[in-house]
Amino acid sequence: MKIKNQVLKYYFAIDTIFGTKKKVNKINLENIKKTIKGNGKEELTVLLHGTGSTYYGAMYGILKWFTKKGIRIVSIGYNDSDKVKESALNVKKQIDKIMKESNIKKINIIGISLGGLIARYYVEMRNGKKVVDKLITVYTPFKTVNSKFGIFLNKLVGGKPEEYNKATEEIKNKFSVKNHLAIYGKHDGIIGRQYPFDNLPKYIKQIGVEGGHTLVSYNIDAMEIALRYLKNKK
Repeated sequence: MKIKNQVLKYYFAIDTIFGTKKKVNKINLENIKKTIKGNGKEELTVLLHGTGSTYYGAMYGILKWFTKKGIRIVSIGYNDSDKVKESALNVKKQIDKIMKESNIKKINIIGISLGGLIARYYVEMRNGKKVVDKLITVYTPFKTVNSKFGIFLNKLVGGKPEEYNKATEEIKNKFSVKNHLAIYGKHDGIIGRQYPFDNLPKYIKQIGVEGGHTLVSYNIDAMEIALRYLKNKK
């Protein structure tokens, strides 16, 4: 399994080089069309990602992988420079449009890192709880990140730790989605040693994987855990 995962890790890295917004949009359109043919009976999963310089490439490999595994998945981008509440509102508009086009009533969401925070904010503060069936957050803090190293790394990659902490604090005690899987890195320098979180509702399933934010998009272990949850969790 370790050898397989190492191979896939480099496979996703290659996809990052060749992945483009056009290729991502093609997969999105194909999966929406297949969902439409299901007359509202198909499940649709939304992958939240930023629209920075490498994000479309990074998401391309993930979209291909989940699609080949039988998951109807589409990606939704948010502007990394926007505030969390603005991003959540933008995500709501995109999800509303997709749901109207595909004639479905419920969706699943996978949010990676900041995408997980935006997904939670969308659920709790933008009424997303009415349409989200399964929520998967990957490397997403449920408490404010106060470690100096984590704040430094956030700022280094253009993040806004103060803004993220403010949004996290606003929703820290709100957990409306009952089918919630939280995947965390056992050695996550950005979030720090907060995981596994205490005092979360028992219905939130927490699973740790090796590593952390480094090469987050290529962690095949996290992806396989998410896949099993999407297919088996009711």
